Amino acid sequence: MIASLRWLSDLLGTPLEAEAVRDRLAMLCAPVDAMETIHGGLERVVVGLVLEAARHPNADRLSLCKVNAGGAVLGVVCGAPNVTAGKRYPFAAVGVTLPNGVTLERRKIRGEYSEGMLCSPIEIGLGADAEGILELATDAPAGTPLLDVLPLADVRFEVDVTPNRPDLLCHAGLARELGAALGLPVRLPAFPGSPGPAVPRAVRALPQSGLRRGVPVRRHLQARRGRHRPDRPGQVPRLADVRLRLPIQEDLLQLVVRQIRKVHLLLSADRGRPADGVLGDLRRPHPLSRRGAL
Repeated sequence: MIASLRWLSDLLGTPLEAEAVRDRLAMLCAPVDAMETIHGGLERVVVGLVLEAARHPNADRLSLCKVNAGGAVLGVVCGAPNVTAGKRYPFAAVGVTLPNGVTLERRKIRGEYSEGMLCSPIEIGLGADAEGILELATDAPAGTPLLDVLPLADVRFEVDVTPNRPDLLCHAGLARELGAALGLPVRLPAFPGSPGPAVPRAVRALPQSGLRRGVPVRRHLQARRGRHRPDRPGQVPRLADVRLRLPIQEDLLQLVVRQIRKVHLLLSADRGRPADGVLGDLRRPHPLSRRGAL
């Protein structure tokens, strides 16, 4: 299962650390086989505002630009035909290493020094277009980190999901597992045009302590609802009344216990009866069984 750290953080409504998520998933029997940082080489790329864009005095296909990168105005030699004054582009200053492995240096191009570079999509790993620089549709101030304008930084997990946990084969399932361990609610995104997700009403199981004390199920339910009637203290409930409220283990346990008690009573009261008579009583459906209740 390929999972995104950014998606998991959005579903849980809080930023998560990659190492903490990896260790937590391993504790939840969903180990992470691989962890990869996505667009990690863009931390030092910022938004550059082009103040001036004039033709290079010594080259017809080059432009000499004045770029505000959040500090001093820098001179940049640009060969892209779509550079325009007043617009914003990704800018990498001298000393920045781009995702393609190129480290920028202060260079002299046709007699003019270039103190950085306005980047195209292919140079920052966002596409294959190398014909022009990437124009940013944003009003962010000059010098703003590019990853704050384009939320591209992410960590990708390769989660080893076992066959008995198919619920972890999606981001919502992983978020529920992490939320249960961290005490965080899962917030699923709203679908466009939908009034909101239909959340079914939760069915709460009865506390086991009340059943161990021998409290009748009907009285226990009525006490929880505020409708306990002492004039009918020992009424036996129909199985259909409590089927959705009792865990299935307790449901079956009650039937087994009643059958054992019935066998004990029959054997103790009818020791002189033939075996066929006792077995005939056992073959009859119990009042609390599914066939007898419905």
